[in-house]
Amino acid sequence: MIVKGKKYWGVIPLAVYLILQILVMVTEQVTDSQLRSIPQIILFWMGIFSGLIFLFWAGRIFLTWDRVRRLRIYGLLRTFFIAVFTILGFGSVMIGMFVSMFAYKPEHVAEKNGRQMLASVNSFQQELVYYYEYKNILFCGDKLLGWEDYGNGGNIFPWYAAGNSKSWNKG
Repeated sequence: MIVKGKKYWGVIPLAVYLILQILVMVTEQVTDSQLRSIPQIILFWMGIFSGLIFLFWAGRIFLTWDRVRRLRIYGLLRTFFIAVFTILGFGSVMIGMFVSMFAYKPEHVAEKNGRQMLASVNSFQQELVYYYEYKNILFCGDKLLGWEDYGNGGNIFPWYAAGNSKSWNKG
């Protein structure tokens, strides 16, 4: 049993990631909730690294296959695989870092109108706070309960003064 586990070490992280992704999707659909910001980013990076581990494992198996090792162009194939893996690895990590920078939204547990809510702050160019139902440390409600607009913070556009606009769903 242990020998088989060692044989398929490249598939195990990808299988764990896919199982977790399916569990999150089912939980979101059943409980009308969504994954919070930090767990979503952690799951995203788990997918990137498990995919890279799988590609490395598959390439290693391919290059150790006897039929491939007998080919005259084995050195060229090996160099090509290393170059492609390096480019894919570096590219996916760089793109992942870029996506993670913009995907993160600070979240705070707050109490508004007598209800415990999750305040998700979106402050790219405009300070907006969206309120969702607080469920637990991993999930929050998927329906928007309300929002607040705090303007653009730096007052870059003086002709647009959002003030302190608020919108709340009744319910």
